[in-house]
Amino acid sequence: MSNQNEKVLDYSGLLSVNRKMKSTFHMIGKIAPTNSTVLILGETGSGKELVAKAIHERSPRSGGPFIAINCATLSENLLESELFGHERGSFTGAVARKHGLLEVADKGTLFLDEIAEMHPVVQTKLLRALETRSFMRIGGTETIHVDVRFLIACQSDLKNLVTRGIFRSDLYFRLSTITISIPPLRERRDDVSVLVQHALEKFGPESKKEKVTVEDRAMEALVTYDWPGNVRELENVIERALVLSRGMEILVKDLPRRIRKAEVEVEWSGLLPLEEVKRMHILRVLQEVRGNKSQASKILGIGRKTLYRKIEEYGIDLKKLSFEEA
Repeated sequence: MSNQNEKVLDYSGLLSVNRKMKSTFHMIGKIAPTNSTVLILGETGSGKELVAKAIHERSPRSGGPFIAINCATLSENLLESELFGHERGSFTGAVARKHGLLEVADKGTLFLDEIAEMHPVVQTKLLRALETRSFMRIGGTETIHVDVRFLIACQSDLKNLVTRGIFRSDLYFRLSTITISIPPLRERRDDVSVLVQHALEKFGPESKKEKVTVEDRAMEALVTYDWPGNVRELENVIERALVLSRGMEILVKDLPRRIRKAEVEVEWSGLLPLEEVKRMHILRVLQEVRGNKSQASKILGIGRKTLYRKIEEYGIDLKKLSFEEA
């Protein structure tokens, strides 16, 4: 747990007392005033968009727009249209000219999350836009010039995707000049109590429980848990606990089964490869929501398309899951 006497740093909504995170904050401060493209690496739910916003807010572009798009939530054609826009009649349904997000972000910052999910065709057009700060709308002939700073985020190992031929090597080298890595929550457990308190203050008014506390045993379980979904998962857990708690104190019984079990099953988390930890966590979440993939993707903080891919990648057979009470 965090030292209560240690100052909590608030960096555009990123709260921490942890030394690794303070190094991340220092890096943000150094690169924010520049115009450099930045690759932000971090697991799902770790706060990549908050880091991007912190960079934007501390840059000379802070008065301009901050535009964010998640590449994992759109198909190839939709993503291309969202980014670059299109001309009327360029494809079925294009009844009017559409300005892409690159144009909307002019004089500001464009944040592209989950870049690993971007189709190679769109990767090619993005590389040109990065190098020339210009592009053409779909179906257009006019070259449009923009003044945009690019911030890119990814939770995957892009270098490995390059080796596998899934991601363009030239785009990877263009993006990876300046990199910020966000440490996962399991590597900064001293931040858990700080983040729990923030979540209580955030969701308490909605639940009409503005002075709720957390019993020591419940806090120990929260600190012990490995948080594969990171800060987003923690906030979901606290929001749920506020709804379930009957008094003005969150008890260990108000926490999801996977976290209650973590209190007595600490040994597995530090002895398995990360991919196995992720697989086990996805399994547990699917079991808790009784196979509801929409609920599972929300808790995990990933798109449904990504969840389907993970289910296939990890060989998870939904028909064989045993559904127990949370």
